[in-house]
Formats: sequence, structure tokens, C-alpha cells
Amino acid sequence: TTFRLEGNDLYATLDVPAPIAVVGGKVRAQTLEGPVEVTIPPRTQAGRKLRLRGKGFPGPSGRGDLYLEVRLTIPERLSPEEEALWKKLAEAYYARA
Repeated sequence: TTFRLEGNDLYATLDVPAPIAVVGGKVRAQTLEGPVEVTIPPRTQAGRKLRLRGKGFPGPSGRGDLYLEVRLTIPERLSPEEEALWKKLAEAYYARA
């Protein structure tokens, strides 16, 4: 994970699988102290910023926050069953539009 430092706050990108972004769940994120589980709310959009309080850089006035920008990931390989499920989801999505 690459961190960008602004004051005591850290900024990084968090890869979130598309299904978890839609229905919610947990993913692992790297912090300065090691990995932590981050709760992803349902219907999280790409670009959303999640804040982890107190997980930033330590300084004289206390520890900063870690801001994670969500980047959606799409599976590169699918089993035939998974592809069929994705197609059903796409059909259901466009049927209601």
C-alpha cells in the first residue's frame, strides 16, 4: 500500500470487489500498524472516502486519520456459474431501468 501524507493524515486507495461494494461486507486494509478489517457499507460507490480515525501518522498533537478512497475491482476470471449469475444481475438491473 502506498500512503500519501498531509499533515498527520494519511491517504491511500482501497481495492473493493464489486460484489462487496454492492451488498456491503468487510475487506482488509493496510495501516501503519498492520492490516485491519474495514466495513464497506452497502452500495458504496467508487471514489468514496472512508475515514479510519486515529490510524494516521503520529505527531505531537496526536495521531492523524487514515482516509481510504474506494477503487472497485472486477473479477478477471469467472467460472461459467459466476458468469451466468453476473448476466442475470445485469438483466435484472436493466429490466428495472
